[in-house]
Amino acid sequence: MATQSHTPRRLALLLSTVLSAATLSACNKPATDGAAPPVAGFAVAEAPPAPSAEALPPAPPAPVGRVSNPEDSYGYLSRAYYVDDAFGDSAPDYGFDYDGTEPWVWRADHRGYRVVERLSSGDRYYYYDDGADQPYLVRDPDYAYGYDNGQLVVVYDSRGRLMSSDYARQRADYAGRYLYRARALSQAARQERRAPVPVANWNQRRAAFDADRARQEDQRRQDDQWRAYNDRHAAQQQAQWADERGRRQALAAQQQQQAQQQRQQQEQQQRAQRDQRPMPPVGAPPQQRGPDRGQADQEARQQAERAQRDAGIAKAQAQQAQQQAAKAEQAQVQAQKQQQLQAGRAAQQRAQADHTTQVRAGQAQAAQKKQQEQAAAQAKAGQVAAQKSQDLARHQQHTADVQQARAANEQAKAAGAREKQAQQQQQQQKQQQQKQQEQKQQQDQKRPKPN
Repeated sequence: MATQSHTPRRLALLLSTVLSAATLSACNKPATDGAAPPVAGFAVAEAPPAPSAEALPPAPPAPVGRVSNPEDSYGYLSRAYYVDDAFGDSAPDYGFDYDGTEPWVWRADHRGYRVVERLSSGDRYYYYDDGADQPYLVRDPDYAYGYDNGQLVVVYDSRGRLMSSDYARQRADYAGRYLYRARALSQAARQERRAPVPVANWNQRRAAFDADRARQEDQRRQDDQWRAYNDRHAAQQQAQWADERGRRQALAAQQQQQAQQQRQQQEQQQRAQRDQRPMPPVGAPPQQRGPDRGQADQEARQQAERAQRDAGIAKAQAQQAQQQAAKAEQAQVQAQKQQQLQAGRAAQQRAQADHTTQVRAGQAQAAQKKQQEQAAAQAKAGQVAAQKSQDLARHQQHTADVQQARAANEQAKAAGAREKQAQQQQQQQKQQQQKQQEQKQQQDQKRPKPN
């Protein structure tokens, strides 16, 4: 008899679990991936935790690089923060089997996806861009590793503080193991059979996810560098994830409401099973209602009241989620207007800068042209002056040559005159000598000859 009374209960509980998982999976409606098979509609039991970094198989160390702009060092952690904020309290889209473990997957509409592995203490998060097979961030309870095209470029500690490049090189071994596992998980998430995550499993771990997001928020506010980066990029990130955040908030409220309804159905099934009694034989006296039946009715009424109260809470939460979604949509519109305004200002500034650049370029060209003209004029003036100097030098040389020729002619004339005068003097002296000889001869002739 005991076996007959408990077997229907176990079957009912099992059926309820399957229906809960199937309903939750149908509500999630994750973004489809063309390479992945359709979501399977069966529940998955809690799997063992994934291995820690030390226990992962050896892999080549991740190559270590640098962030091109040091001001963007918190870009990797900040992007992951807004992904977590967008997914919020919504259940995973699906889980899949990987080496005996059960990673969970959240997919956004054309904005990337997140894979989470349960560890023996905490969780390990993998963040991917849409269509990528390698992550831009892997975060465990102790460290977070930022990647750029497969290169390890940043490492953060458990408090979100940026570590030095030397320390990043020390963590390259674990970063390489995470990178290898992340690629394998991405491939398995597309190819392995998808399984909806049971509601009970998600409810057991949801508080840990909420605590992790709260801790990330505190770290972002306390770290000056992270806060400064967020101030510069918050509007862009919020606008990018506003649609997903609103959808997930409404989905989380709907999931919670359906989970409460499913719990009520389970309680009703349990009450119905407790109320089942064998029919008394014909003519037998009616059975007296014992204290157990009265207690069961009281418990049923209490459970019905709790179910009604939970339904009211769920409805209020759904309305609040809708309001938050509306606020998120309004924030997105405001962010888009702000972006358009900033884009208009940036375009105006660029136009003004282009105009200023053109004016300055024109001024520079005019100044260069003027300098060239001045240089050409100076060069021409120099050529003219040089030509004049050459002409003057030639004239002076010609004058000097003429004067020299005249002087030489005068000297020649003077020399000829002196030579002629000397010849005349010689001739005169010769004539005088001849005359003197003649006179002496005449005197000798006139002188009487001795006897």
